[in-house]
Amino acid sequence: MTAIRTNHIVLHTDLFDLSQLLNHYQIVRYTIPDPNALFENGVVFRNELGRLKYTDKAYAMLQNLFKEQLERPYYYNSPNLTLLVMFDRKDQAPALTIPFLKNESIKPTILSTDAVANIAYQLTPGGYSQLHLLMKLMLAKFHFDYDRQHLMCQGKFFVFGKKVLIKKKTPHIVALELGLKDDYKHNRDNDPNKEYAITFEATCFLEYYQGFQNEKDEDIAYRYYYELVTDSGDLKYLRQIKRGSVKAYTSQGYVELTTPIRRKLQASGKTAPRADMAWFDAYHPFESRMPILHQFQNLFVEFLNAWGLSASVKSGLFQQYRPQIKHSDLRLDLLNNINLIDIRENKKDVDAEKYVSFMNQAASFLEDSYNKRQKSKDPRTFKYSFNLVNETELNKDIPTIVLYDCAKEAYELKAGTDGLPTGLLSRFNRSDAKKAFYQKYPNLPKHTLNVNPNSVNDFTDVQRYLTYAPLTCQLIKPEGKEKENEAKEQWKFSHADYKHRLQVVFSELFKKYFLAQEWPVYDKRYNLPCFPEFGSIAKDLVFVYNFQFNEDDKHRMLMHSRNGKFEFIDLTVSSQGGNKLLEPLNISLADLEVYCNNKYTKDKKGDFDKAAFIIGPNLCLEIERLDEVILYDFDTIGEQKRYGKDLVYHQYLWHNLTDDIYFVGSPDAFNRTKPQKNAFHLYKIHKHRYDGNFDLSLLYEAMSVEFVRNRQYTVLPYFFDFMRLIKE
Repeated sequence: MTAIRTNHIVLHTDLFDLSQLLNHYQIVRYTIPDPNALFENGVVFRNELGRLKYTDKAYAMLQNLFKEQLERPYYYNSPNLTLLVMFDRKDQAPALTIPFLKNESIKPTILSTDAVANIAYQLTPGGYSQLHLLMKLMLAKFHFDYDRQHLMCQGKFFVFGKKVLIKKKTPHIVALELGLKDDYKHNRDNDPNKEYAITFEATCFLEYYQGFQNEKDEDIAYRYYYELVTDSGDLKYLRQIKRGSVKAYTSQGYVELTTPIRRKLQASGKTAPRADMAWFDAYHPFESRMPILHQFQNLFVEFLNAWGLSASVKSGLFQQYRPQIKHSDLRLDLLNNINLIDIRENKKDVDAEKYVSFMNQAASFLEDSYNKRQKSKDPRTFKYSFNLVNETELNKDIPTIVLYDCAKEAYELKAGTDGLPTGLLSRFNRSDAKKAFYQKYPNLPKHTLNVNPNSVNDFTDVQRYLTYAPLTCQLIKPEGKEKENEAKEQWKFSHADYKHRLQVVFSELFKKYFLAQEWPVYDKRYNLPCFPEFGSIAKDLVFVYNFQFNEDDKHRMLMHSRNGKFEFIDLTVSSQGGNKLLEPLNISLADLEVYCNNKYTKDKKGDFDKAAFIIGPNLCLEIERLDEVILYDFDTIGEQKRYGKDLVYHQYLWHNLTDDIYFVGSPDAFNRTKPQKNAFHLYKIHKHRYDGNFDLSLLYEAMSVEFVRNRQYTVLPYFFDFMRLIKE
């Protein structure tokens, strides 16, 4: 068992000593008056003339006013229109003036010791902890105290990450916004140990090399302007500039790239930069999120304990799960004949026949890679035959690769500030040919290969975006004796990431072809792991999965096996078939939806977000992705020599048997040549109904396959992916 820390901190309220804080400071509350004049449904603000102002502007106007008039740590609870401020005991709290409110002067209320204790210890009538109010204020105090010379009096807190000066891109820096989030699901009970997640969101800031003298007064009222404090200690902070001092600021400064500014850039034909910040970069640790978060967590926990608020870093005991079943790759050799259809926007520059040659070479690469991984004495031969066809020659019994050259972002229809779509091709009334093709041929087993290596975010001109060279790949054999150099043979692609893309395309295509052909689920010839091992219970299992392709395309699917084959029901269309299956298992979809609506994030239509359920006789399991990620276990982040020695356990699948919690790492977690992009989330298996007859290790076995995420384990049992594929 290995102790692994997460981004959560635990507050031990039964060990709190509030006197250490209240002997030095007083907490003052300002109540913003007349909610109808200022705040409406969390969406818009009103000024005294009754005109509406959008939240991002109005909220920033308030924050700028707080910064202007207060030089103390504060926290603004916008839903309750309450401002909490921490003053020294000897100070007299002033009235707060907000010019655009009807009541201009807001008097302070000093909270008594009992009132502060109620915030720290008592639950609301609804059973929720109020401790987050005090914790957000302590977060502000931590940053305020971190560098007394510069006084970080502001509502949001950013740590400098990296500077980006790339040709043809708007110069900018990326910083990490650090915050706290109440784990309200855990903190509702009377347990004295309360959990809080440290949040970490990467944010872009545009550089201003000669101050902000040319900024308009109306822009200054609702924008955030910062300076970089480079001598503030281990962490380099962005300090907010007071609104009244913005025009007088003449050094290099930064403005937060908020949505209005981003849209303004796009409307002028400029590419708005993205907040690109890896989770972990071995070569540049403090240009990635995890080392900054790790260091802040240590400092903040130490700070809380110094003020009598007992806190600790959360960690858990995990052990690596080692698969008991030997999993082979998918039988990609069973695809045989494969059609290619060309629906590219630009068919003129590159002849489609060149992609037939490319795919023939790619088949040799896949065969070589498969046999090297399997180390089989009986190697398989991929006898692919690629045929370039038109629409009249398509056949649902023949798998099809769709050649395309546009990313889906190019067809984004959301309007910018100029009223035009933000998608590069949508601006010129180009429709998405791929979307139309998929809608026209829903039953055709197909997968798309984007043959355009250009990134749409790097272009503002359609013609330049759609100008690209043909793809190539070849086997490089070094000179010398064949046996001695066989291990040194390498496949070279014109663009290296197509090694990965091809693996994904053929794996996805095989799974779709498997479903279209309705091949037997339990036949070992097709290498679908775990289903034969499930035994007799498999025929009674029902899988329910909620997922989304994007925020406007959400689905709820049900999958089960009938006569040894997969059967799917789209619950977003009708729940009748699903209720018929679940009724003998004493579960209704209506009850399931009520449960999820109370637990998971809802969208505008009230549908619940991603959730996964496995239901059977005396069985109801739920797999939930927790708002918790793991941190690498080292305190001296700069010691590069430790990376390959002490941190390898963050690869593959690790689980905690006591709490049924697990996470899935990556074999490339510490790849020195490629930064790790995303963090590893914790997942929890909830046993709503469980008699012990179902072997939970089968779920871990079904995650220990490498054909869904290409050489990586899956975060859910892989058969949930079939519901996504059948809907696609």
